[in-house]
Formats: sequence, C-alpha cells, structure tokens
Amino acid sequence: MRWMLFLFLTPFYLSGLVLWYCALMPIFGKVAVQVDGDSGKIFKGIGSLGWTRRFNWRGVEKIRLSTENLEDRTLEQITLEGDKTIQVARGVKHNRLCYLLIALRQNHRKQPIQC
Repeated sequence: MRWMLFLFLTPFYLSGLVLWYCALMPIFGKVAVQVDGDSGKIFKGIGSLGWTRRFNWRGVEKIRLSTENLEDRTLEQITLEGDKTIQVARGVKHNRLCYLLIALRQNHRKQPIQC
C-alpha cells in the first residue's frame, strides 16, 4: 500500500521541486559561459545545481544580441550562431547582457565591440 502512495505522490513532489527552482532562479541564479581553447560550456543554475551545455567555440561564427517580442514585453538574449544556434542568458538585464556580449566578442576577436 505504501509503494502505491509513493508512486502516486512522486510526480507532485517533482513538480513542486521544479516550481521552487523556477521561482528561485531569478533571485539566486547565474549564467556562466566558460571558454577553454576550442571547447566552451554554458552553465545555468543556482550554486552547483543546474544544467551545463557544451559547444564548439571554434564553430561560433557570430555573437549577437537578439530580441524576442512577446505579448506584453520584449526579451533580450545573446545568440551564438555557427554550426548550431545557441541562446544564452535569456531574460537577463540589459546591462548584464551588454557586459557578457562584450566579453564574449572580445574573447572571440572576430567582431567589433558594440552594444
């Protein structure tokens, strides 16, 4: 009987954890882009809990600030274009996006620095 209760309540516990994570991410979360030679990785999370996405830094051809229009607001994000299109730091404040954009472009050294 207890295992039936456990199986029934597990999805509710997991969805509660996801909701708490989504609520705490804007307050305590971070987005970090790390480049080491030809490899790069993007970390999104709180502390050490989060997702890491790896990509080929040499395959990035263009780094740009893009906008997405929603019904009631406009979201800005950094887009890494190349072999694949990778979206970084969606919904972050404009000043922080500009700082990250300048740092990425300076590291890439192919594009002029503008924001």
